[in-house]
Amino acid sequence: MIRMIDDCLIAYMGALEDKEQVIISQLKNPTVWLREGIRFFVVFPISFIYWSGLIKYHTYNRLADNFFVKIITMLVALIGLISSIITIILGYEPLIGMYTKIKSVF
Repeated sequence: MIRMIDDCLIAYMGALEDKEQVIISQLKNPTVWLREGIRFFVVFPISFIYWSGLIKYHTYNRLADNFFVKIITMLVALIGLISSIITIILGYEPLIGMYTKIKSVF
């Protein structure tokens, strides 16, 4: 019985080491930093509701890992990337003009 427990612990340690390698490789990737930073701001309202005690942890996880939250995160990142490129190419004033035209349409 002790040998079986020892084997289970060794296998679990191997799985944790694999997970550690994945996390370390993600720490070196700036696109992961950007994704997680944007995800933090998108999920912040859900986190605030969880911290206030209005929803349980299971509901928080389900909402935070929802497909629509991932789509919103992707859209925010894409809009930020496009606006950054336009700002670099055109400058600040034309970008503000484009925003006011888009805002007047909606």
